[in-house]
Amino acid sequence: MDKIKVACYIRVSTLEQSNNWFWKDLQLTKIKKYIEYYGFVFDENLVYKDLWISWSKDEDERPWFKKMKEDIQSGKVDVVIVWRLDRLARKT
Repeated sequence: MDKIKVACYIRVSTLEQSNNWFWKDLQLTKIKKYIEYYGFVFDENLVYKDLWISWSKDEDERPWFKKMKEDIQSGKVDVVIVWRLDRLARKT
């Protein structure tokens, strides 16, 4: 069986949060623990970070979200893990 390609998506809403390592690193640390717990393999090349970007922005205004969607469509990504669902979108 092929290895499942797991992507990590991180979004930090404000400039203050993006300048604070805590918000970025907290999300990535939690996601890594989840990936390891469930036996997936973490790949640094599949980490997508939109920093200082509000959830209210269109997907096209979030460059790493857009890139992640392209990678999903091309088969480079099988699964996306986020710290909390509101990092991906508010209205789900």
